[in-house]
Amino acid sequence: MMVLDIQVVYLRVDSISPNNYNPNVMTEDKFQTLLEDAKQHGPDALDPILVRPLGSPGEEQQYEIIDGENRWKVARQLGWTRIRAIIKKASLDEAKAINYRKNRERGAPDPFKEALLFKSEIDLGRTYDEVASKYGVSHAQVGARLSLLNISDEAKNIVTRVTKEGITPSHLELIASVKETPKQRELAEKIVTLDLSVRQAEAEARKLLEVPTETAKEEKLQEPRKCPLELLLENDVLMKLPIKRDETLNCSLCPLSNPCQEAQKTLENFSKFIRDLQI
Repeated sequence: MMVLDIQVVYLRVDSISPNNYNPNVMTEDKFQTLLEDAKQHGPDALDPILVRPLGSPGEEQQYEIIDGENRWKVARQLGWTRIRAIIKKASLDEAKAINYRKNRERGAPDPFKEALLFKSEIDLGRTYDEVASKYGVSHAQVGARLSLLNISDEAKNIVTRVTKEGITPSHLELIASVKETPKQRELAEKIVTLDLSVRQAEAEARKLLEVPTETAKEEKLQEPRKCPLELLLENDVLMKLPIKRDETLNCSLCPLSNPCQEAQKTLENFSKFIRDLQI
């Protein structure tokens, strides 16, 4: 068995900076637990963070966190000047993959942050399969996370705390499947306030996505329609037409290219009205 020689060093806390691709999210409760444990047991209680060197080596060498941002935040909050770390030479591309895999092992990635991470890869010209291979996920998961970018800010604000127990990526994907913002908001509110399961949320989403059945369409067609000329009469449009006393109104006076047959009665009545008016 080969034993890996991993060297742990102490680095200045102020020489380390967080990355902008970390999809991890930690609840305030968990962070406070980590903070209290570190406060009681000191720097050695925290596992070493993983960092990569930035730029050329020198006295002012700077590092970027690959893994361990919350541990670094604890060190800063407690006023520690140094923190244990493991230095790994890695490109930005390698660091992003390592960071994601480690957070996924903990089961902590934020779905919205995952979506932005995957989108950044697509924007670089990578295919879904290439992104899936890089981050160790399925092609379907890449597509599912990217769909979350369609969620409106209103609905997103309702489910901002995606780590809340009961709200899963599947819930978010159902919200994304609803296109209209008001309906997304309605579904998000029901999921949060009624604590809906995925199956219950799916049923609600189906209701919002329902299209009129053939029967409903037929009933719509059978509803009484108002003659277009009646609408024109209500707005005094026909009164402005140059109609002579003995002229009978006909469909040629209708501004519609294909006037309906129902206009005949309206035309006859209006013709009589004009003749009576001019007597």
